[in-house]
Amino acid sequence: MNYEGNGLLAGIRRFYSLNKVRATKFIITGGGGFTVSEIVIFVGTLFAKGYLNITLVLILANVISVTFGFFINDMWSTRNQGVHNPGYIGLLSRLVRFQAVYVLGDLTSIAVQLSLYRFYGIIPDYGNIVGSIVAIIPNYIVSMKLVWGITVTRE
Repeated sequence: MNYEGNGLLAGIRRFYSLNKVRATKFIITGGGGFTVSEIVIFVGTLFAKGYLNITLVLILANVISVTFGFFINDMWSTRNQGVHNPGYIGLLSRLVRFQAVYVLGDLTSIAVQLSLYRFYGIIPDYGNIVGSIVAIIPNYIVSMKLVWGITVTRE
């Protein structure tokens, strides 16, 4: 395919062309994980009192939603692509790597959510929206490479 040049626009066109189906599935899966996280945060914050308990709810929400996203991505978004070592060890290895990819984003998201809650009284559900949108592209690129061995910038 000809992407006409090496500029930013050509790079974006190339990235989109190479990833449109898988990236769309990844984003849909991320939406499902986001929904799971929002539900856990909403229900958890109804019962959690104090910053420590709210922090624990946010951590639990992230772990559950990332695990949910991993399984859907493993079965759907990356099906028949990349590395899917068989058995429980292969599955567990991919899950641990997927969780590791999300750790920095999750920590940042939790810090933003707690800060917005502490200083502005904004409930953590809203802070989760901002963090999730910002993290889509980096999470996609890094998880494809480190979890499934898929290089998203090559044909």
